[in-house]
Amino acid sequence: MTNPAIWFSDLSRLVNPNSIVLVGASEKPDSIGGRTLENLTTFSEFKGELLLVNPGRTEIHGRPCVASVKDLKQAPDLAILAVRADMVIETLRDCGELGVKFAIVFTSGFGETGEDGRAVEAEMREIVASTGMRIYGPNCPGLNNMNARLGLTFSPAWRIDRRPGPIGVATQGGGLGRSFIQAMDRGVGVGLWCSGGNEVDLEVSDYIHYMADAPDIEVIVTTLEGVRNGPRFMAAALHAARRGKPIVAIKVGKSEYGAKAAQSHTAAIAGSAEINSAVFSQLGIIEVDDIDELIDVASLLARRKPRARNSLRCTASRAAPPRWRPTWSAWPA
Repeated sequence: MTNPAIWFSDLSRLVNPNSIVLVGASEKPDSIGGRTLENLTTFSEFKGELLLVNPGRTEIHGRPCVASVKDLKQAPDLAILAVRADMVIETLRDCGELGVKFAIVFTSGFGETGEDGRAVEAEMREIVASTGMRIYGPNCPGLNNMNARLGLTFSPAWRIDRRPGPIGVATQGGGLGRSFIQAMDRGVGVGLWCSGGNEVDLEVSDYIHYMADAPDIEVIVTTLEGVRNGPRFMAAALHAARRGKPIVAIKVGKSEYGAKAAQSHTAAIAGSAEINSAVFSQLGIIEVDDIDELIDVASLLARRKPRARNSLRCTASRAAPPRWRPTWSAWPA
């Protein structure tokens, strides 16, 4: 049974907000704030209210701009922070006190840098605890909602990464996630990509849980550098199983070199490959060895629809080889 103490927030207003404030908005086309603004206004179909914050501007590209989050008249659903590392804590605190529900922090230079960075991340968690605002990131590329045509990201690739589909992707680092997104060129549609970086607050488990309930997502893909909260991850995976949403996973950092790479990238703890594989098999998660398998298996599952009044279940044979392989079959609803 799922531990009743494990609670997941509704991420609807993170994934598809009605209002957004971009802190660090810029006119410079090659800046983080400039590319994010372009993605939101030129390459997205955002119909809500977009607010801009920059202390050195009163307007940007004809849009009004205020000097501080404190100058906003009301709290938007989402704040996107494209600011320097030394400005993040103050900005997050202002957002939380205003009543912002979610904050995406692009900025790097925190837990992945060492003890001082981890101390700043502890301050971020204190802001979450005191205000109730949830934090996505830091050290992340943002969030891509292809099905809603909404790019909450600074990546210039967003303008081409917009093929919608039934697959949800939940990652920590952006590299493998981006590799999977490139499968769009092979006709694999991705509806939502959440890449949470250092996961100071929200983590892969939260995104998996959200995707399990999302009506436009049918298959969940995850690339894991490390699992920070085992019971929480298990609860999310079991929730997806109950919703009939298969999870396909690849574990990064199985080798000693890979473990060091994961640590330097998002400060995730790689963990034992054997333990992770055993947990995956118990949860019915399909573990694959490389990005090509990840794409092929997810694409196959997205195309194979159960017959009317049927659902999917995952079973294992007693004669299965050492690396457990699930078989998917249908049973009457």
